[in-house]
Amino acid sequence: MTLSPFLRCSLIAAALATALPFVTAADGAAPATGRALLGVAVANPPSPRQGALVARVAPAGAAGRAGLRPQDLIVAADSQPISSASDLTAYVATRRAGERITLTVLRWNGLSLGRIQIVATLGVTPAQGTVGAAGSAQNSPAPPLPSAPAAAPAQGLNDVSWTTFTDPYENAFSIDVPRDWKVVGGIIRKAPLLLPTLVVQALSPDQRTLIVIGDADSVPYSAPIAARDYVRRFATSTLSPACPGLNIGSLTDLPDIQRLFSSRTPGPYNQWSAAQASFTCNGGRRAGMAGEAIAVLQYTTSLRSGHAEVLAAFVTTAAQQDEADRLLNHMYSTIRANQEWSARQQQIGQQLANGAMARWQGEQRQQQQMVDALTNTAHFVGPGGQHYDLDNRPRYQWLAPNGQTVGTDTPTPPAPGWQQLQKLPE
Repeated sequence: MTLSPFLRCSLIAAALATALPFVTAADGAAPATGRALLGVAVANPPSPRQGALVARVAPAGAAGRAGLRPQDLIVAADSQPISSASDLTAYVATRRAGERITLTVLRWNGLSLGRIQIVATLGVTPAQGTVGAAGSAQNSPAPPLPSAPAAAPAQGLNDVSWTTFTDPYENAFSIDVPRDWKVVGGIIRKAPLLLPTLVVQALSPDQRTLIVIGDADSVPYSAPIAARDYVRRFATSTLSPACPGLNIGSLTDLPDIQRLFSSRTPGPYNQWSAAQASFTCNGGRRAGMAGEAIAVLQYTTSLRSGHAEVLAAFVTTAAQQDEADRLLNHMYSTIRANQEWSARQQQIGQQLANGAMARWQGEQRQQQQMVDALTNTAHFVGPGGQHYDLDNRPRYQWLAPNGQTVGTDTPTPPAPGWQQLQKLPE
């Protein structure tokens, strides 16, 4: 993953900083002890995605027992489309406590966006003024949610404890890594002024699982590159030592991830692409192992420069792919930037961007001058600020009251009322 100056986000969820109520179901026939309760706090996802974004789940609630997770995106309930958080709230309000509802969910598993179905049995909200299943008074707003999903505990990692790894080179970042794993990495620069690249590799004690974030050989590129080509190169070059005989079984474009990143950097100058590679290892003692890799690329047309915003992968045994996937997702979500370092990088990045823009503008001027020389064209401005591209050979250009232009070699107007056009510097 390349820092620009730093990426710290969930690939599906926006950071949520406001307090949100837990979704309940209001029904006059509900039990006297309270209303039906799903037990989730939801918000609208970043545009252009639609659905109800799960910000928090009550562990003992209906959704928590059914397996719903923070950052899941609910897109349907009992086959009814859910386009926003209010859609989900309105639908749940039509159901009774004890009824089962089927939720269609988009879930980011670390490398891909999968569609799953979760069946939840609606619980019961305690009576007004008492503490509900979510652990908050129903007459009060829910406590504020964290500003980023990194603080959420990893799901389903009961046999893994975590420790902190800090960048040993520039103290640029820290990241949660599995305790007792061999971890190497830090900020890598191919040249002093190049964008810094975050690289972290973690190897399990049994040496059967390798998790990789970033690529030391990742450098900016000057022409658009397809993400599927980039992720293929990343997998074959970076992971081959850990996966002898690496064979890519599939390359998949990720339009949902592409749209998500595009929505965060609107404008015609930013082009995004995203792809995933699945592969197997077919050589030596690693035969039978497998893995996945993902690349998300950004290209800025105005600067004619691109970089890999996300590079991540894992190699493990076939039986442990889901677990390795969760480990990678958790590690990636806990990357934390050193704020002083980030501020310095932003300043350097702005200087580099200004320099690149100045070079581009200079090239544009040179190209225009070349075209003008070939076509004998000069640029003039009239008294009202209008611009004219005219023949460069006459020494003077004049504007008639009817808008006609005429060139002469003498400083005398061709007729009364004509105004001289001013030649712009080349």
